Amino acid sequence: MKTNLLQRSILSFSASALLVSGLNGLSITSASLDLETYSKLKVVFDIPIGDTNLTAFRTDILDGNITIQNDTTDDNISISLDGNESNTTFYFSIPDAEDINVIRGNSYNNLVFHMNDSILDDSNTSTDTNLTKTLGTLTVIDDRWNLITIPAGVSTNAKEMIKSGKATMIWGWEYNSSDEYNWEAYPPKMEAGKGYWVRTRITANTNGSLGNIVASDYNTTLVSDVNISLEINASNFADVISNIPFKDEWVLLGNSGADATIIGTSGSEDNASTYFFEDLLNSTENCYFVSIYHWDASSTGVWINDTEGGATSNSIPQNSGVWVKQRLCDN
Repeated sequence: MKTNLLQRSILSFSASALLVSGLNGLSITSASLDLETYSKLKVVFDIPIGDTNLTAFRTDILDGNITIQNDTTDDNISISLDGNESNTTFYFSIPDAEDINVIRGNSYNNLVFHMNDSILDDSNTSTDTNLTKTLGTLTVIDDRWNLITIPAGVSTNAKEMIKSGKATMIWGWEYNSSDEYNWEAYPPKMEAGKGYWVRTRITANTNGSLGNIVASDYNTTLVSDVNISLEINASNFADVISNIPFKDEWVLLGNSGADATIIGTSGSEDNASTYFFEDLLNSTENCYFVSIYHWDASSTGVWINDTEGGATSNSIPQNSGVWVKQRLCDN
């Protein structure tokens, strides 16, 4: 356990500095941990910390009134200020390797961003904001390979899924700086809009769900596989498919929203989750076909062709991974 907080330069906000800076009553809208490295966090405060208060704000960081705590073990974790995205959104680091190991090893427990009562209103009531969430219900077939994506709004990693006892192996299909895709075993970050192969354990472990796995909403914007700054979900599925970066190559994506339906005849589109086949084609290029397959991991274990020549109606299930290929584009 870590108890000598002042000597360890814990991130904090002193009561005296808050009185000077006018930040009495400061509380947190959200706090989240980066589960890729376990060394970063993002905190959104309920009121702006303007430029005139920033000096006092930085001074408060060294005074020991804010920590990451684990309620089960009473660990207090050092953090430092990285910078701010806005006057309400701030990013922090956990600089000490030993502290990172505590975070990594205890992320299943009640891990919170802890603010001492003196920061708020001298009411002798401390405030704890959870740093980690859970995936919620993600339906799978037990003891099989499932092609999934992560639900919208959160991310996790293979470590947390394996540690939960619900999976034995996970593969991701990652784009790299050399303009190519490679298989990655046990991906360190699993995020909405990317597809993953997950080998599940038996029903006694999973009961048909990947719920209760530690997740986070730290930086969940998907920007790598498709050149848009959005998570892939049912409402933007057509935009994503029509902009996949490598034509005539298979790309592994995922539908993190509601079921997305592909129809063969125009007239029933709703611009939210139902698309005419031609909506999926890149209108700025001479693309005349797109293939989309998702994997049905049921007892038969079959591929479902979601576009099949644009002649049939098919639904791409929520939180399923999909293989996508744009065919015969100009480039």
